Amino acid sequence: MRHCLLCRRTFGVIGLLLLSRFSWAMQDLVDIQAQLAHEPKVALQAVTLKLQALNDEALSINHEVWFAYKEVEITAQIKLGLLDEAKARALMLYAQYDADSFPIYRAKTAFLLAVANQSTSNSEQSVAYLEEAKALVADKNEPELQADILANLGHAYRYKAEYDKALSYTTRALEIAFELKSLSKQANFHNQIGVIYDYIGNVELALQHHERSLRLQQQRGNQQGVSNSLYNIGEIYCGFITLNKKASVTFLLLIL
Repeated sequence: MRHCLLCRRTFGVIGLLLLSRFSWAMQDLVDIQAQLAHEPKVALQAVTLKLQALNDEALSINHEVWFAYKEVEITAQIKLGLLDEAKARALMLYAQYDADSFPIYRAKTAFLLAVANQSTSNSEQSVAYLEEAKALVADKNEPELQADILANLGHAYRYKAEYDKALSYTTRALEIAFELKSLSKQANFHNQIGVIYDYIGNVELALQHHERSLRLQQQRGNQQGVSNSLYNIGEIYCGFITLNKKASVTFLLLIL
């Protein structure tokens, strides 16, 4: 009887320790994810330390937390141009999570591999991974992931000069962003659609989407996003600014 009570107390203490460890991991995860957008190097350093601190025994209890840290690690590596390292880690995850048992993890890993391949201009491989990811989440409640997959398909098909497909996928991604009320995604997707229309030669629609992106980035206070939008708008106006005084005035008003 005493032995049983001792076992219960021991396992209870272990459970509390593990719960405490993962509470700590979840709290820090939010901060590291916030750093990822603007300070990927800092985020990578932080997530590396966290992954070292979490041992394999603890990780087996909560795949969600561990996977989230691995996502941050790989995304930071992609942002920093460490593509070989990013691909190697993503391929390990891809092999670990099969599509039948872990469809969401598999889809997220395929998405990371797609982004890494886009960064090395391997559009065919990127599209293959994105199509796999899209199929895996088609009947799942993962709207943010679906939007990102569709937007990246749009990017890949734009690179392949298949502009109708690029526009279709990115427009659908924008619709999901509206449903999510995500200003950051709306701004990014408007910008992406503006680029596609610019490639097609529809300057009017290109400007409309770039200007919507600009307003959203200004609303969010995202200076890098504002700069990107102004650059794209400026590139369009530079094509005919010397021939059209009204265009010159309009662009100056946007900057001011």
